[in-house]
Amino acid sequence: MAAETIIGSYRLEERIGRGGMGVVYRGRHTKLPREVAIKSISPRTDEHDLRHLRHRFEREAFIQSQLDHPGIVKIYDYIVAEQTYYIVMEYIAGRSLAGLLAQPLSIERALYLFEQILAAVAYAHTFTYRDVDGAERRGIIHRDLKSANILVTLHDQIKITDFGIVKLVGAEQTDTSGTNYGTPEYVSPEQAEGAPVDQRSDIYTLGVILYEMLAGRTPFGSQAEPLQRTEILRAHIERRPRPPAELNPQVSTEVEAVVLHALEKDPARRFQTASDFLRAVRRVRNMESGEHVLPSPATYGSYHYVGTHELRELQTSDTARQGYVTQAISRVTCAACGTEAEPGADVCRACGAGLHASSATTRIVQPEASERGWWLVVAGFIALLLIGLALGSWRAHHSPSQTNAPPAGSGDNR
Repeated sequence: MAAETIIGSYRLEERIGRGGMGVVYRGRHTKLPREVAIKSISPRTDEHDLRHLRHRFEREAFIQSQLDHPGIVKIYDYIVAEQTYYIVMEYIAGRSLAGLLAQPLSIERALYLFEQILAAVAYAHTFTYRDVDGAERRGIIHRDLKSANILVTLHDQIKITDFGIVKLVGAEQTDTSGTNYGTPEYVSPEQAEGAPVDQRSDIYTLGVILYEMLAGRTPFGSQAEPLQRTEILRAHIERRPRPPAELNPQVSTEVEAVVLHALEKDPARRFQTASDFLRAVRRVRNMESGEHVLPSPATYGSYHYVGTHELRELQTSDTARQGYVTQAISRVTCAACGTEAEPGADVCRACGAGLHASSATTRIVQPEASERGWWLVVAGFIALLLIGLALGSWRAHHSPSQTNAPPAGSGDNR
C-alpha cells in the first residue's frame, strides 16, 4: 500500500485477497502484538438500506464473534467507517482449499481434511449463542460454504471463514430463501428454487465440496462443463451428478455412496445432520485405511489416528480395559447412512444404497474364558506349591542322620 492506512486500532499492511463483496487485507493491531486479517465491505445501496445493513452487520458480527472452534476463523472486532464495513478476524497462514485442489488430493488426505470441515460445521449447526437482544438461540447455517471459503493451514488444519451471509436459526429473518445467497456451483436444490433452507442445505453443499475434493471438479458448472448461472441452478434441481468414481477410479464404492447420499435432491433423503455425515465419513475412512479413529474431546473434533498395533497397546495399558481384546464385527452396514442391514440384503432399507460387507469395524470384548483362565493360573500355582512341600518332606525323611555329621565349626586336628 502506498500510504499507511489506519482503521480503528489496526494498521492495514497489504492486500491479500479480493472477493465479490470486498477486499481482504493483512493488518496489525497498533498497540498489541497481534496480526489480523481485515475484510472490507463497501455496499452499494441507498440510505434506508444502509441503516438496515448496518444493523444486520453489527448483529451478525456480535453473534459470529461468539463462535469458538479451532476449525472456524475467529472474529475479533468490527468497524464501520465512512459507509465501509470492516471485519477484523484471525489471520491464517496458508491457502484456500480451492487453491489446494489445483493439484489432485489423495483419498486419505481428502477424507482427513473433510472430517475437520464436518466437525466445524456440526459445531456451528448446534452452537448456542446470545443475540443482541439478550435472547439465547441455537444454530447457525452458513449458506455459502465452498472451497474458496475454507482455508488450509501449513499444518493441514482447516479453518472455515466468511460467515457473512449466515442464517441465524430461530431468529426473525427476511431473507430465509432466494438465490441471492450462495455460489451457483455449490447451492442446494432448495436454494436454487428460492425455497426456505435449514441445516440440510449445508449438508448438500458439503457433499458438493467432498465431490470436488475427490473428483477434482464440482458436479455442475465446472471448467470441464461450463454452464450459465441459470443452467447450473437447474442442474442442481433436476440432474443427477456423475458418479465421482467415473472421474477418479481411486474412489471406492463405499466413499462414493456417502457422497451421493449427501447430494440427494430431497433434503429428507440426505444426512440429516453434519454429525451423521461425519460418522459416515469416519466409517468409510476406517475401511479405506484400516486405521482406528480416536476422538480427542479437547480439540473439538480433531482426531488422532493410530494403527492397529498402537491401538492394542493403548487398550492394554488402560487399566479399565485390561483383560479385554478387540475382535472384528462381522456384519453388513450401509456405508452411506450407517444403518445395519438385514441378513442377506443387497440394498439399504433406510436410504436405498447398495450394501457391501465389511469387517473393518472393531469392538472391545471380554473373552468368555477370562475368569476361568485366571482361576487356572491360581490353581497351577497352588499345585506347584504343594509339590514343592511334598518334595521337601521326602528329602527330610531320606537324608543321612545328623548324628554322623561333624559338629558345626569343627576342623581336622591332625
